[in-house]
Amino acid sequence: MQCKDLQHAREMAGGNNPAWRGGYEPYYGPSWTKARKEARKRDGFRCRHCGVLESDLGRELDVHHILPFRVFGIDRHQEANSLSNLITLCNACHVRAEPR
Repeated sequence: MQCKDLQHAREMAGGNNPAWRGGYEPYYGPSWTKARKEARKRDGFRCRHCGVLESDLGRELDVHHILPFRVFGIDRHQEANSLSNLITLCNACHVRAEPR
């Protein structure tokens, strides 16, 4: 990248970009990493919607919150990240499962 490209990228990042929609906080609390692994293991490393395996995709599947994390908030991360609120999905099924 040339210097002017880097400057433009910095100037158009985040709230300076007219397409910015506020982003999201990807941190789901200290219980998330373990819960994510447990959900994938429970589901046999398979998408619960279409059945594709991680080994077929060559990457880890996504883990989706059935009730969105924002409903709980960071203070209730253990409840939000409980196995009963998580489902393993491939990326395509995850996109379809997300609220519009």
